[in-house]
Formats: sequence, C-alpha cells, structure tokens
Amino acid sequence: MDLATMADNEIKVLRRFVGRLMSPGRIPVWEQVDTETRFAMRSAYFLLNHDPGYDAESFVTVTLERLLQRISRVNEPMQVEYQGQVRGRIIWPATFKARYREDYDPSRYVCRQVRREYDTPENQLLKFMVERIYESLSAIPEVIRNGFSYFPVSAGAGSLPAADRIGRMESSVRNFHKHSRLRAVTLPANITEFHLLKAKMSPVEDYGEAADLYQSYSRCFLRSDWRHTARIARRVLPLPADLTTEGETWIELGAGLLLQALHHFTREVAERASDHNAGHRVEVSRFTVDDDQLRAMHDRDLRQFGRRVDDQ
Repeated sequence: MDLATMADNEIKVLRRFVGRLMSPGRIPVWEQVDTETRFAMRSAYFLLNHDPGYDAESFVTVTLERLLQRISRVNEPMQVEYQGQVRGRIIWPATFKARYREDYDPSRYVCRQVRREYDTPENQLLKFMVERIYESLSAIPEVIRNGFSYFPVSAGAGSLPAADRIGRMESSVRNFHKHSRLRAVTLPANITEFHLLKAKMSPVEDYGEAADLYQSYSRCFLRSDWRHTARIARRVLPLPADLTTEGETWIELGAGLLLQALHHFTREVAERASDHNAGHRVEVSRFTVDDDQLRAMHDRDLRQFGRRVDDQ
C-alpha cells in the first residue's frame, strides 16, 4: 500500500471516529464485547499507554534492557570437594575430614565457593510481566498493528504508528527470552504482595517500575476493571488502519469506551465536589452532565482534533 493510500485511509478513520463519537446514536458498551475482543482491546490499551510509570513500551525497550545488565541475584555460599586442584578458599577442617573419610587421599580439598542464584522474587515478577506482555502482543489484531495510537492535543505527541511501537516491544521480548540467566528463574502462577514488596525494596530502582506496571496490568486484566482501561482511553486511542468490518468494530468500541470514561469522570467530579462542598450549600446537580453537555465539554478538543484531520 502506497503512502498516499495510507494517508487517505487514516483521514477516513479519524473522521469516522469523530463522527461516531459525536453521534446521538447508541454505541456498544464494554460489557457487550465478546471475551476474545475484550482481551484484545485490553491488550492494545495496556501496551500502547504512554503514561510515565505505566508505559509498557518504555518498560520493555528501555527499563528491561537496563535490568538485564544488572539483574538481581543472591550469593549462596557452598562447599565443593575437588581432587588434585583448588578453586576458591580451602576449608581445612572439611578438607582433613574428606581426606580421611575412606582411604587416605592427600589430594582432596574442600573449597568454599559462592553460587549466584537468580531465582529471586523480583526476577520472578520481571519474568511474569514479560510473559504477560508477550501474551498481549500476540492478541493485537493486524488491523490495529497497522494503525496508529493517538494522543490528546494537550499531550503534544499527536500520533505514533502502532506497528513501530509493537515491533520494538516484540524485539525486546525476544531478547529477554534468550537471556541465559533468566532461564533458571521460576515463572510464578500469580504475583503476591511479597513479590511486589521485594521489587519495591530492591536497590535496583527499575524493579519498582516492574511493580508499578504490574498494578496497571492487574487492573486491566485480573480485576476485570473496565474503568481502568477507560481511563487509559482518555490518554491514548488505538485506531485501525482502514475501514474494514473489523476496523469499524474497533472504532465503535473505542468511541463507546471513551464515552464511558468521560461519563465516569464526570461522576467522580460530582462526588468529589459534593464531599468537598457539603457545608457550603453547593448542589450536586450543578455537576450533573447529560450526553449533550458532555459532548459540549469536549467540543474544543474535538474541533482541534477535527482541524488536524482537515489539515491533512
């Protein structure tokens, strides 16, 4: 596909999304999505989130690369018996005992050595997260891989090709799987508070980022909290490459998820305002926003978004 066609498809997708977002018609809600599509959507929003501390791409391509250079380990002392050679510090009491154990053998030596053990809780957390990211990468359909991730006007990032971001993550995950030291690390069935605590307390600060990313993953997948995914939708929008049947589905669901996020946001504002102003006779109804008002609140950003589309 040539660049002109790709640009034309992108403009059509953006216009369809803005039009669907502003349409008064009913948009499918999160709960109506089948399990496979829901997992794919969670995966796309989780992986393409660009927020510091919750940026899976940055974690995999930058933080993970640093961690592989200074991976956590525990040094375990051990006694090793040698015959005719010495490696490490000789433990003389154990050496004499070994020499006279059966037939006398003066060539026996027992030495103290240190074994590096990499199967630590923080490395188990690291391996768990990389495997879950690998699963999520595998779930993203081609129509999203070939599309773009869009960011709010206030973020200044505009849009980034999803294929480039996903490709970088897949390359880093492959390098992780080849790392010899991590083959001895146990892949836990689930993550406990102990794993998170050890990661947070590690002198290597990058393990703390793994713990933070796990919290985002847990809310997206393990707790089935669509509201967390909806919050991500306010900061990044993965949109398809073209208006195929599958692409139309992602546009519909993306618009629905974003509107749910905005509804949830206004409810939170109303609740906070009610609690804060309980003694000042401020009516909660002032903060009640229906569909039309909600769209009006975001009209400025949408107009800016639309102008960017028209400029193309």
